[in-house]
Amino acid sequence: MTLEIKNIESIPSGLEDNTDDLKSGESLHPEVSLFKKTYTIDELARAADSTVRNIRAYQDKGILPPPFKKGRVGLYTTAHLTRLKLITDLLERGFSMSNIKEMINAWQKGQDIGLLFGLEQILSEPWSEELEEIITLDQLIQLFGETMDPAEMSEALNVAVSINILSVSNNTLKIKKPEMFKAGVILFNAGVPIMDILKMAQYMEEYVDNIAKKMVSTVTKHIIPEDETAIPTEIVPKVATLIQEIRPLAKSIVDSELSRAIEHQIRGQIDEQILKFTQLGIS
Repeated sequence: MTLEIKNIESIPSGLEDNTDDLKSGESLHPEVSLFKKTYTIDELARAADSTVRNIRAYQDKGILPPPFKKGRVGLYTTAHLTRLKLITDLLERGFSMSNIKEMINAWQKGQDIGLLFGLEQILSEPWSEELEEIITLDQLIQLFGETMDPAEMSEALNVAVSINILSVSNNTLKIKKPEMFKAGVILFNAGVPIMDILKMAQYMEEYVDNIAKKMVSTVTKHIIPEDETAIPTEIVPKVATLIQEIRPLAKSIVDSELSRAIEHQIRGQIDEQILKFTQLGIS
């Protein structure tokens, strides 16, 4: 069976224009701020993978600016999209609404709004270039479920969702990590049990997360002064530049090191099998 998986349309994650001249409290009206792309509230919700209800809640809390009016229609800009994606990211990382409001207020009172939006843009851009993909439940069952009982399939699906390989909505699943998913299909077809594959994926995620945590904490210790409660204005451009420069290097380092380690392990396994074969021949 050939599985047809549709790419989700990539979402613009940054600002379309330079915001250096914007000062705190200025309008986000596109004719003032020069943000050319506009969205209705429904379009903004889809672009940010959020909901209309969330957008209105964020506006009520004062962490997302209101839209500008064009006739009777409220329109949003790429600045709203960038802010909305950052809010979603911060909430997923455990920050409360009040935490986020305090951070945004502190930035806007003490720093140029162009710096704020510039850093928002960089932080909200995905580090992975993978495009999320769509698969139906029937397609998933055809890939895995025909050789699994319903209880095992349900357990595997729950684990895949818990480690963010998949997300589920109605009868449609979104593949959050397409490369890992495709690797899982190959291993499953080769005879590796699905739960072993998921355990390996979970271990890999935890291990890589620990590596990333160590790298970021080491760099942070030497970039941001210990006596500062927030990033000082004068080093924001330095931090933004560093993030942009380290992004491709971090990916290539992990890729090359993992490839080298896997090659080493495969050679070790082959040598072990050759030795066993030789010993059998001798006996």
